[in-house]
Amino acid sequence: MTYEPSEDDESTETDQLIKTVKYEPQELNNEEKAFVNALGYMGSVFTFERSQLPLFLKSLREKVEEAAKPPEDNEQEGEDDNEDDEVEMVEG
Repeated sequence: MTYEPSEDDESTETDQLIKTVKYEPQELNNEEKAFVNALGYMGSVFTFERSQLPLFLKSLREKVEEAAKPPEDNEQEGEDDNEDDEVEMVEG
């Protein structure tokens, strides 16, 4: 299937085109289901504007790091975070 723009097609002017990037994760069928689920939207195909590439790469790195953590690490972090929030009763 091909597309050839007509001479009257104004949308083909270079200054009106938006450069985009298509993100398509590969080989996720070889990964554990928990890892793929933890990727969230990064586990599916989507397109974004090229100008957003730095933000996309930062988000991808953070999602993969988070998804790759062992479950016990995630639980321990949650426990550590709650330590400061606990109230300790002191009898005086």
